[in-house]
Amino acid sequence: MASTTSEDRDHLFSHAISYLRHLSGIIGKLDDGQYTRGSKALPGSTIGKHVRHVLDHFSLLFAALADAQSAADNLQHPLGPVDYAHRERNPTTESTE
Repeated sequence: MASTTSEDRDHLFSHAISYLRHLSGIIGKLDDGQYTRGSKALPGSTIGKHVRHVLDHFSLLFAALADAQSAADNLQHPLGPVDYAHRERNPTTESTE
């Protein structure tokens, strides 16, 4: 497994924050109905559900980055595998209420 340096982690974190700011700008332009309206192309899907899915994954990534950063005994501690299949889901982000 390749080692992940603190510089790599900082770079990854910076790009993730940039992406989330961009996402925030996009969803900030939507009204409540657009955010929660069901998709015609993907039945059962909404923009809110996709946003929840994205945020759940970023939460896991940020937790892994924090764990790697806090490994005080080894600043070159690699960012281990992130198991996206076993994540907490936060359904409150799917709606505007």
